[in-house]
Amino acid sequence: MDLLRELDRVEDEKTFLIFVAALRCDYELGSEDWENHTIDSFLAGAQAWAEHSHIGINQSFVLDSPWKRFAFFLYCGKVYE
Repeated sequence: MDLLRELDRVEDEKTFLIFVAALRCDYELGSEDWENHTIDSFLAGAQAWAEHSHIGINQSFVLDSPWKRFAFFLYCGKVYE
């Protein structure tokens, strides 16, 4: 699965769960771009992104569905330091 493609497709509960499955698969396959490998660092990265961006509002995600904003929250747990 292409993780960024699935992230871009999130608009509702069904597509959110598809993204979560893709995120999990990405981790299990050992994708090299994971910055946070423990639950603590994963949640800290997601929280830092959420606080910095006001959960995406500063990045123009305000018009996106809450499902997509939460998907970005999880994605940022992967990549945000």
